[in-house]
Amino acid sequence: GWPASDLIGRHVSTIGAASERSLTSEQIQGGLTRLEPYAGEFVLHVEGRDPVPVLIATNPILDRGRPAGTVAVLLDVSDRVGAQHQANQRAAQITAVASVGQMAVDRANLSDLLDGALQVAVEALDADLGSAFLVEEDGDLRMLAAVGLPTDLIGTHRIPPGPYSLAGYTLERADPTVVDDLASETRFTPPPVLLAAGAVSGVTAVLRAEQRAEGVIAVYRTDPRPFEPGDVEALQSILSASIYTTSQGLFSVVVK
Repeated sequence: GWPASDLIGRHVSTIGAASERSLTSEQIQGGLTRLEPYAGEFVLHVEGRDPVPVLIATNPILDRGRPAGTVAVLLDVSDRVGAQHQANQRAAQITAVASVGQMAVDRANLSDLLDGALQVAVEALDADLGSAFLVEEDGDLRMLAAVGLPTDLIGTHRIPPGPYSLAGYTLERADPTVVDDLASETRFTPPPVLLAAGAVSGVTAVLRAEQRAEGVIAVYRTDPRPFEPGDVEALQSILSASIYTTSQGLFSVVVK
């Protein structure tokens, strides 16, 4: 599937090892001189294109017993590699949900619980930034936890109610919100603090207790990778695990 003009004449060093168990370009060249066939998984690098994971199998061409070249078959394994990465990420998310459930039992303060749950969510969703807001008595949303954002915002940063901010928009909709490009959003005003931190894509979910919307939790990536439906489900599951095993009294301590 690669144009011949892109590959013919390129040195074997344009192939880089995809993992520690893969063969390096030096090993490939060594195999040629040893007259041995070899196989391995690599990332093919071609200028101007995204790297492509490939499975390579080769056999040396012999001329009177001497190596004259090699025949190689390359199989694009992008789908398999992508599926394996997704499976590993989903397994990590399931483990994260279980860990938050235990966290809710061990931590007696909602602030500590939200901080721990947010850190788990950021890691499980392969994100870079995160924030958690709770609804105050006056309706404002107050930041109670953050990951990758200035620490002086925790406990002091407040957002007025209404659909003008991402958190307020999520709370009004009472449903998760997925953002693909924060800077170009028109549904709400992109939060300056997130833009300054480099947030590009994000996903938010409503924090509920006894069917009441008590706050919003959000995670963000600093690159344009979108959040998938499975990521939304994982974030909601992490929230459910933290709240289901938490007594109602924790909300009265922190919110009221």
